[in-house]
Amino acid sequence: MDRRKAFLEKLDKEVKLTPDQRKQVETLLAESQERIKKLWEPVQPKVHDEYHNTREKINGLLTPEQQDLYAKWRAKMGKDGHEHDRERKEGERKRENKLETNGPSTPVAAPVDLK
Repeated sequence: MDRRKAFLEKLDKEVKLTPDQRKQVETLLAESQERIKKLWEPVQPKVHDEYHNTREKINGLLTPEQQDLYAKWRAKMGKDGHEHDRERKEGERKRENKLETNGPSTPVAAPVDLK
């Protein structure tokens, strides 16, 4: 489940949206996501480069043994370099599997990361 859907599910559970409200919120979130995507596109490569350069500089400060440990730690952290991202993605997969098993009407209580 992507963040937008997870947010919508949590909001619906917390405030008990009417079907019309849910549809309107879903539209608002989709439109917002598109606007954010357009804002992010020109910046994302520069941010990626900055993260990469910083990781390379950190690696250059480390001993060979530390470099090995750093590489293993980064692999464990996931693509974005955040352990919570890996854990969040695992949780999303578990919730998706539960939804597929129990059907979409089954409420799923899970924390939502709105970053």
